[in-house]
Amino acid sequence: MIALPRPPEASTGMACTTFARGTQGGFGGNGSDVRRLVGEVSYHRPRGRLGRRRLGWLEILNRELGGKIELVGDDIFVTNVERIQRGIDENIANAVLIKLNQIGTLSESVAAVNLAYGVHWGAMVSHRSGETVDSFIADLTVALATGHLKTGSPWRGERVEKYNQLIMLLPIKNQLS
Repeated sequence: MIALPRPPEASTGMACTTFARGTQGGFGGNGSDVRRLVGEVSYHRPRGRLGRRRLGWLEILNRELGGKIELVGDDIFVTNVERIQRGIDENIANAVLIKLNQIGTLSESVAAVNLAYGVHWGAMVSHRSGETVDSFIADLTVALATGHLKTGSPWRGERVEKYNQLIMLLPIKNQLS
């Protein structure tokens, strides 16, 4: 396990697309909505594609706010180390969303987290649609010390199972800290 300084613990999350009213694929503007929200939430999930050159605002946003909030790349990186490396090179985020079944293997997911940690980025493990009650991603969150698990509100059985697993693992994690 790599022990590097971690970003602040997450408290509340909100996707940038929530504020995109009428735009397709995320913010259509210059990020002013995110600047306004920095005091209200601890992380944002910019959406977009690396192939589109309109992502210059992400560079500006990361330069201006990256020291205060986590800008978590989701669809932009798709848990792919080549895309994450490009995001690192272009300075468009400071954290990555890890979807284990998006990339395909546990080894590829761990490689993506290690790449992020290697440049002092954060990482957040996430569920995907079609999840089951398998709580492995809660175990992965603790094992990789990401500090973040995106699984949604605990109103469905498959989500409750992941929260229950985190609660069970908390005493073990505290003993190891």
